[in-house]
Amino acid sequence: YAFEDCILVSLTLILLDPYYRTIEGFSLLINKEWVGMGFPFAEFINSECPVFAHFIYCVWKLMSYNSGYFEFNDDYLLFWLDSVHDCRFNTFMHNNTRELM
Repeated sequence: YAFEDCILVSLTLILLDPYYRTIEGFSLLINKEWVGMGFPFAEFINSECPVFAHFIYCVWKLMSYNSGYFEFNDDYLLFWLDSVHDCRFNTFMHNNTRELM
């Protein structure tokens, strides 16, 4: 499972299922497709390869064209991006779910 696949799968789910365009659904999506699939957040926090930031940008772009279809706004996306970089949650301080436990 390549990390770029996280972006493709996540965007596909957002486009096909309106549940993932809700606050609850987007949170589940991050936990399922990013944390659950072992995306190494700890390695990417200060790296030159901001895969998660690219995903957030893609969602923002979708929102800018279809804002009425999303339950959340830009601030919510920034919250997620900031949460990764300031280590607000234990979830993003590890490289896989095994380290999280």
